[in-house]
Amino acid sequence: MEPAPCPGCGAVAPDVPNGETHRYMLASTGCWARFGDVLAREYQNPALMHIHPLTVDAYAVQHPGVAGPQSIQSVNVHLASLYAHFKQQVPLQSLADVRRRVVTAKSTFRWLAPPPLAHTVTVNDVWPIQSEKAHVAAVRRWASAAFAHWRDYHDEIGELLERSHTS
Repeated sequence: MEPAPCPGCGAVAPDVPNGETHRYMLASTGCWARFGDVLAREYQNPALMHIHPLTVDAYAVQHPGVAGPQSIQSVNVHLASLYAHFKQQVPLQSLADVRRRVVTAKSTFRWLAPPPLAHTVTVNDVWPIQSEKAHVAAVRRWASAAFAHWRDYHDEIGELLERSHTS
C-alpha cells in the first residue's frame, strides 16, 4: 500500500487494507496500527508503563475527530491531563486521577476547534524505537509538542482544571 498522511496528525504511514480505526478519533488505518504497536510495546514492558498516560494523551489530542459528545470530552480531558503534567508538574502516576476529576466538569466542556494540522512530532517518532530510554524520551517530546500545538486553549484548559477542583 502507498503511504498516506493521516488526516488527524499528518503522520505518513502505509494504509492497512481492511484496517481498523477509532470510532470517533480521525486517523488513518496506518497511523492507528502504529499507535496500536506503540501501546502493545508499553503494555508488554512494565518499564514503559509509567509513560503510557502521555502516549494516550498525545495521540488523543492529535486525533480530535469532529465535534460530537465523545470527541469533545476526549479533547478536553486529554488536554487537561497534559496541562496538569506540563504546566502544573503533576506526576505521571496521578494523571488518571486528574482525568477522573475533570470528567466531573463535563457539563462545561465545549468543542475546541483543532489548530491547523502542523504536527512536528507524531506516533511515527515513537513507533520505530526499541530502547526503553529512547522510547520514554520520544513520548515526552511527542506529548509536549502535541500539548504546545493547542497553546491557544491553554488558559481555557487551566480554568477547566480549576472548575474541576470545585465540582
